[in-house]
Amino acid sequence: MKRTFAILLAAAALAACSEKEEPVAPSPIRITPVITRATDVNFDDGDMIGLSVERVSQAWATNEKLSFDGSSFAGSLVWYNEAGEASSLKAYYPYSLDIPTTFTVRSDQSQGWTSSDFMAAVKEGVLPTANDIAMVFTHKLSKIRLTVSNRSGGSLDAIRIGGVIPSADIDPDTYSASVSQSATRVEITTFRQDDTTFVAVVPAQSVSLVISAVVDGNPISQRLAEADLLAGYQYHIGVKVLPSGLKIYIEGSIKDWDDGGSIPGEGGDEPEEPDK
Repeated sequence: MKRTFAILLAAAALAACSEKEEPVAPSPIRITPVITRATDVNFDDGDMIGLSVERVSQAWATNEKLSFDGSSFAGSLVWYNEAGEASSLKAYYPYSLDIPTTFTVRSDQSQGWTSSDFMAAVKEGVLPTANDIAMVFTHKLSKIRLTVSNRSGGSLDAIRIGGVIPSADIDPDTYSASVSQSATRVEITTFRQDDTTFVAVVPAQSVSLVISAVVDGNPISQRLAEADLLAGYQYHIGVKVLPSGLKIYIEGSIKDWDDGGSIPGEGGDEPEEPDK
């Protein structure tokens, strides 16, 4: 009996040693984004975010770079071993080497506006898991969408939006963006999505926009009434380009971003609908 008991103890000790020698590798942290954005579907392959993980006891990771692989963001970052300790996760797009305290949209967005689309997500009470973590990314800036009908008889080269403050101050704790009042106003060249749709992203701000249609190399402009552009909202402007100038009209509702409404022409008169 004593010999049998000794054998059992030795076997138990050997099993314990085997378990210590073969630890389970910590699971990688993977983030599944919940959003509609550049392609009106999701992030694009190769997009990168910065992720910070704050445990109750200490910071686990700060501004770790994760890349999108078509379904989720991942990198070399893994979970800590204390499975019962929750943490808060904060992420932002697009990634930069340091957590941003300022962000400036591109003045030339003609090749695409997605790199000017600052977004962020926060999730509390997250426990280490082998499963992907779903995080909702929200737009921190404003989007302007113009529908343009060219009846000028000339070639429409570009649509530009003037009077815009391009920079925002970023709160590193919440990633909220507030327009930088010290920045110089610029003119934004919009992205031509198709023959009639032009898009740009700008910081949220109170502004009297100047819409310019460049026809055969010559700009035709009209100033709009002052409007409050709010973070996370899309604003739609309809434009008819005529030989005599521009006409602004109300366009239908837009999905994906929150709908911020229409921006009328200067003077506050209600714009007319486009001719059918």
